[in-house]
Amino acid sequence: MPNRQTHIKVGVLSGCGFAAYKSREQDLPNILLETIGGGVGGYIGSRLPDMIEPAMCPDHRQFAHSVAAGSSVACSLYKLLEKWEKEFRSRAKYYGDKRNEDFASWFQKFLYTVLEIFFRIVAGGLCGLGAGYISHLALDGRTPKGLPVFQ
Repeated sequence: MPNRQTHIKVGVLSGCGFAAYKSREQDLPNILLETIGGGVGGYIGSRLPDMIEPAMCPDHRQFAHSVAAGSSVACSLYKLLEKWEKEFRSRAKYYGDKRNEDFASWFQKFLYTVLEIFFRIVAGGLCGLGAGYISHLALDGRTPKGLPVFQ
């Protein structure tokens, strides 16, 4: 059975990789921010199945550790991720444009910069969350116990 550290390492790498791939057409600073967000999301996603169903015993795998849950996450990502990414990237761009306006004070520029960075990280974090969750299930699926279909 993969241990917590294995899930975390693979989840962070999966999240970073998927977020970097999804942001590949952005400018380099934006790719880096979204990749960082993907790593954070990958960390959380890799822990999520065990947070929902704690590993108290080897038979702890129920719905959150099932093929159905993994399929649901993958389908949701496919359908919603593009919309969410577009929304968070447009918010980031809005605050980036506001930061560059001449009449903005130093505090407003600082605040707009923080908000721009936040929305870039969130856009990547959504990619990483799903990738981390699916990586957890993929690792558990390779064990002798495997994954239940529904449970």
